[in-house]
Amino acid sequence: MTWFDDFADEMYGGSRPGVARTLAPVLINRLGLTANSIVLDLCCGRGHFSMAASDLVGRVVAVDSALTMIDFLRAQGQPSITAILGDAATEDLRGLNADACVILWNSLGYAGRESDVGLLKNARSALAPDARLVVELRLLEDIDDLSPRATAERRESGSFVRGRSVSKQWMHTVWSVTDPSGKILKRAEFDQYLYTADEFREVLHDAGFVPDAVERLSIGDLGQAQSTFFFARPKPLD
Repeated sequence: MTWFDDFADEMYGGSRPGVARTLAPVLINRLGLTANSIVLDLCCGRGHFSMAASDLVGRVVAVDSALTMIDFLRAQGQPSITAILGDAATEDLRGLNADACVILWNSLGYAGRESDVGLLKNARSALAPDARLVVELRLLEDIDDLSPRATAERRESGSFVRGRSVSKQWMHTVWSVTDPSGKILKRAEFDQYLYTADEFREVLHDAGFVPDAVERLSIGDLGQAQSTFFFARPKPLD
């Protein structure tokens, strides 16, 4: 079990299903996908985007390394979704010939630059020559307040507390859930590297992609105000 499994309810509850339903048609249209298209959803989490996209394209292949996430997605019984339990950086996806790959929910930056390059190279191996890649990422430029802060949200189990601090482009985050008496029920700490836009363009180049747009998508109350979307194309193979 990973912290992704432990905090699945806190990460994927609330507004995220609604965000995915809003985001899916925008990205599908932006990428020019059709009812016959194949979409690869890497680091899919509970698959909220996969489920929303499955109504708009022909097939979705969703990959995540957290068992609770994949079990949740499989339980939805969507016949056009293939849910794979595996590492997005190493799962053999060659031959999929997908028309697009999406990596959403700010999923990169946790294991270092080389790991991210490796994951993106694996995504490249699954794509058709004229496919597109979309990566949603929180950049250093997206963080307005770099000072330590903590926020608390009430949950049925008690209080879900998130605290963060940033040092030398690494954001350190502490999550905990307490019961009404203040007893800690579960706790996780993790670090994420905050790329600059220029740094992440270099990551894309090293992974075999050509960035062609970097933008924020204005989609009403998207709930992702601190994220940027990178759009890229695979480099031609030698």
